[in-house]
Amino acid sequence: TTIQAAIDKDRKTAEYMQDNFCPFVDTDSFLKLSVELNKLSFMPTPALTKKLDVVGADLQDCFGQGYDVFLSSEFLGLVSIEQYERAFEPSFKEFELKIVVGYRRFYDWLPSVFFQIDKARSEGYTKWPEQGESEFLFNADFLMRPGTSKLYTDAYIDNWLNIVKIEDIFIYNVHEDRNLLKTLYCKILDARTLCKMQSVLDPPPSLNVGYAHDYDSIALAAFHQGLIEPNGVSRKEAAKRIESYFMKINVAVSDFPRICFTKSRLEEVLNKTKSVESTLFPEFYSGEKGEIVMEKEFQKIKEAKYCSVATDKIFEEHDFTDLF
Repeated sequence: TTIQAAIDKDRKTAEYMQDNFCPFVDTDSFLKLSVELNKLSFMPTPALTKKLDVVGADLQDCFGQGYDVFLSSEFLGLVSIEQYERAFEPSFKEFELKIVVGYRRFYDWLPSVFFQIDKARSEGYTKWPEQGESEFLFNADFLMRPGTSKLYTDAYIDNWLNIVKIEDIFIYNVHEDRNLLKTLYCKILDARTLCKMQSVLDPPPSLNVGYAHDYDSIALAAFHQGLIEPNGVSRKEAAKRIESYFMKINVAVSDFPRICFTKSRLEEVLNKTKSVESTLFPEFYSGEKGEIVMEKEFQKIKEAKYCSVATDKIFEEHDFTDLF
């Protein structure tokens, strides 16, 4: 999200063109296409075919004028070779294709991807679950879901190796420098003019900001217990009422009972992190920012990120019957 917003803004600047990047590709059409390509049952509709034509025409113009093209989407990590050949290869065939993949430590990425999926499912924590829809929780079940690991960096790399060669895949390590744009522009893309821009040297905050969802989790539990009617109180309003309730009785979020990942599951998360990083970045892993920092960081965040409010105990201690 942060990178896509930056590209959309920077492609309108003189610096973007000075680094030989094409400024006039319809990035909105490309993103919509990539969302559809992410679906296993992708079938080109007339509207999507039109977007393909628009993107293809833009790329031909870029190629004709000697520009490089930089496109970003989080939805293309698992695109199949069949989908790629059908949708994008006709437009990309004139170019030398390079794939850039971001690396974030597994233990740092896992809670974040849960948040992104949960946010999308609930339409920004505004939509109640459909009747019969099971609870979606950050716990060992989420960790063990086959689909979860497929969304991670190593799975994306394995998938794209069906389409390009290993030397055509570049991985940027967000732990080298938390300034994503600086790492991307200056190191990966070698975009020397963009690299000097103030917006890159002093970037805005990340757009992927987490959501403090303890109150929402309690509201969701109340909904599943039948305390809230789907067409009654909105999800946002229910969370606000619960927050107000606890503020009145001087109970802070930090006082809530917690349910946490077991020690064995935490070890599994840490070991997965070590395995991937030592494989992708062996020198970095053995250096001063690698395994030593990783161990300390994980110990510091595990209670905050790998524990969630124990709603069963909350309902044993508090009565919300008249709250909604």
